Amino acid sequence: MILVLTGTNPYSFERLITPMDTWAADTGSEVFIQLGNTKLEPTNCRYARFLTRDKLIDLIDKSEFIVSQGGFGSLRDCIKANKKIIAVPRYKEQGECLDDQEQVVRALEKQGLVIAVYDIADLNTALSKIKNWHNKAPEESKIADIINGYLDKLSVRKQ
Repeated sequence: MILVLTGTNPYSFERLITPMDTWAADTGSEVFIQLGNTKLEPTNCRYARFLTRDKLIDLIDKSEFIVSQGGFGSLRDCIKANKKIIAVPRYKEQGECLDDQEQVVRALEKQGLVIAVYDIADLNTALSKIKNWHNKAPEESKIADIINGYLDKLSVRKQ
């Protein structure tokens, strides 16, 4: 099963869902999408809008690989599970988020932890590469710890 994560961002992310739904139909692959607030509902994939944390972690663990938006939380959970990840950053100028996710995705790409897709036209190429791609083990990188520390600081500031 291939897992697609859009996170809990309050914005829609059709730019990722449309090609993943088409890819699932074209390849016959089993795809499950955590759809979040994306308005478009796929016709060739199973989906849920939101998942409990336990269900999300279970799906991450069971997935062959993950296609994820570029948010901290989604990527952190996938990296901790040592999964192969295709990361597609959301872009502010496309109305997909308040802050571009490209900087995070580029840092993780440099660490060898994700295959990055900055232009959605490149998604099929990434999907064809992912099975033979070897990501670095999370122990080799401090990125997950850095992201966790950042999130911890954010939650302390909000309290």
